[in-house]
Amino acid sequence: MRRLPSLSGRAPYRNALLWVPLLLFAGLPVLSASEPAEPAPRATGARPHPGWSAEAVLLAEALPVQDGGRVKPLITYAGYTLQTLNNLKSVKVTEERRIGPTEWLLDVLFFPDVAAHYRVFLVQDDATLDAIGFTREMREAAAEADYARDGAGHKTRKKRDRWSFADLAPAYGRLMARAEEYAKTAAAARSRVQGQVLVLAEHVRRYIALTTALQLATGRLEIPRAPALQRLFGEATSATFTRVLSERKALRAALPPAPPQGVEARKRSEEELAIAQLLGDLELIAGNPGGPALLPPPLGASGPGSDTWRSPAALHAAAAAGEEVSPATLELLKGFERLGEVLGDPDATLGALRTLQGELVRAAEARGEYDQVPLEVTYQRVDPVNWSWRIYLVGLAFALLALLSLHGRWGRVLRALAWILVGGGAAILVAGIVVRCVIMSRPPVATLYETILFITATGSLACFAMEALSRRWIALPVAGLLGTLGLLLAQWFEALNKQDTMPTLEAVLATNFWLSTHVTTVTFGYSAGLLAAILGQVYVLGRVFGIGKNAHETYAAIGRAVYGVVCFGLLLSIVGTILGGIWANESWGRFWGWDPKENGALMICLWELMLLHLRLGGYVGPFGFSMLAVAGGAVVSFSWWGVNQLSVGLHTYGFTEGIQTMLTGIYLWLGGVLVLGLAWYFVKGPGSLRRS
Repeated sequence: MRRLPSLSGRAPYRNALLWVPLLLFAGLPVLSASEPAEPAPRATGARPHPGWSAEAVLLAEALPVQDGGRVKPLITYAGYTLQTLNNLKSVKVTEERRIGPTEWLLDVLFFPDVAAHYRVFLVQDDATLDAIGFTREMREAAAEADYARDGAGHKTRKKRDRWSFADLAPAYGRLMARAEEYAKTAAAARSRVQGQVLVLAEHVRRYIALTTALQLATGRLEIPRAPALQRLFGEATSATFTRVLSERKALRAALPPAPPQGVEARKRSEEELAIAQLLGDLELIAGNPGGPALLPPPLGASGPGSDTWRSPAALHAAAAAGEEVSPATLELLKGFERLGEVLGDPDATLGALRTLQGELVRAAEARGEYDQVPLEVTYQRVDPVNWSWRIYLVGLAFALLALLSLHGRWGRVLRALAWILVGGGAAILVAGIVVRCVIMSRPPVATLYETILFITATGSLACFAMEALSRRWIALPVAGLLGTLGLLLAQWFEALNKQDTMPTLEAVLATNFWLSTHVTTVTFGYSAGLLAAILGQVYVLGRVFGIGKNAHETYAAIGRAVYGVVCFGLLLSIVGTILGGIWANESWGRFWGWDPKENGALMICLWELMLLHLRLGGYVGPFGFSMLAVAGGAVVSFSWWGVNQLSVGLHTYGFTEGIQTMLTGIYLWLGGVLVLGLAWYFVKGPGSLRRS
């Protein structure tokens, strides 16, 4: 077991904690707000990195951790932590090797001197680096050093690139100074670069908290030479934190009580000074209570915080402040210490990790908080969304090829493959949604991310039904397109949001009955409105570009499909909106309050009512109806995403920075289709909207 680095003879751990944010790991320079200083002394006891075996990673992935108000596997925590910093859930450590989130987190926790060289900090623009004084010369030197060490990346970096903690070390002080300065500016008044500097500073702070999260469990405190301490610790010159914690009462009892106010304190003896030094070192643990909350509260705990898990650092901080630590929790802490003792020996590390994992799992099971963790581990390992969109894409390719060869043997083969692949993508997606429902014990549409999956799945299934009825080979390619675009949107949103996609719900949403009725019904309505918009685009663009000029029956079938989907969408939207009003009456005491989300739902209902009246009244034909359905796609997109970006009303819990760019792109695309359709209308003549 290693000792923490000592920078002075009297209080090694105190100094180590004070310098943690300022000293990077072994051999890295002092982080200064001025010019880079001389290299700092190397940390003692740096361990060689033996690598993590596949079995060790699998064991670690299933470790239970509480985050975001729920207990989840470490693979989920690690994945979203890494994605926050890196925008990806993997790290390229050499030109040939990429590691997953759990292995990355293990390196950060146990081998921070190694992880410091992983390029995990995504910097969107080199202007951000200029703002923190990370000069081009410093960048070039860091890039060349990275390339020489592991061959990852290039000797020169792009404007948008990833940097390691070691790379950014010389600019750390300037980064924090600039972040403190820019934080005083109102968010609306900040420049793009100022915002990026604040994000980078927050990411670096979070990373530092991780690197020190288990130092408290795997390091040792130095025991000063004093008779009272020898009676407690024997001849040992150092002890683990749990060992010192277990003797905290005896240590405090060995010190005389503080004198009454106004009475001058007597000079302490050497022995009392030694005890006070050890207790002071213990209390300094409260300086960094971050890291993953891996320690459950003892069974039967009650009172405030009785359901709150803690990180080893947070538990030490509470104990140092005088809180009693149960023997069961101390045993769990000792498990981390035993793991720290054998790091460097792969076989012993695997055994210690297996023992620790078993203890943590049993503690979580005893509290009834581990039931769904193994299922979530499987979900994260399989990653059904990632597989599903790829299968959808291949199925779409075969469906489009089949359009070029609808007859003959090859046409039949291509159609069969398209059915299998697009259907397989939908089956994997539906299975993933079902697994998510089981894990969270709730319906599938509680968050914006979940609505993307749900709308993609239901839209695909509706296309399958239409294709089975019409046999026109239009709906199946649409299903492949919808599945591909929908799941790519889901992945983009996940990367943008950088948060767990299975979060604890907002209080207003934590009602399974209304999730099952109002939210699900409204989302079905969204799905129908968007599907009608896609089918409408097929009709409009096909007519505009003269595709299948003589395929009158096919266009008639598409027109009927658009009409039918709008009818279903209107029914579902009206029912869902009424159910939402009933829910609002129960939750907020009023049926309708002209909230932006309520107004968005009303807009969908009114727009689709208008479409049906225009069609039934003979004011528009299939072409005009399809044009209006395309415009309805913009109405649905605004209700689905746009109103959440207004930052007003009772539904702002879905706000995500960056969504407006996506919405603008959708509006521009739909507007372009409408412009083409209107141009075709003027060319064909005013009566074409009724006749076509």
